Amino acid sequence: GALLFVIDAQDDYQGAIVRLVSTIDKAFRVNRGLYFEVFIHKVDGVSEDRKLELQRDISHQVTSALYEKGLEEANIAFYL
Repeated sequence: GALLFVIDAQDDYQGAIVRLVSTIDKAFRVNRGLYFEVFIHKVDGVSEDRKLELQRDISHQVTSALYEKGLEEANIAFYL
């Protein structure tokens, strides 16, 4: 199975990252086989460099938080 999470790139996404990590924490403990698909939304009007910067920032924050919780084995992918 998979869990889809959408982050609005034009908004302050810190709260969304906290909710995402909490969701992954709970879901992964129940089913370690889940895949987590994170879509970074509303990037149509920004430059390619900014898109990649947003993706790197969000990915880094999420993976760092998961690592701190011992959830580095979670199957997570980020898409623009």
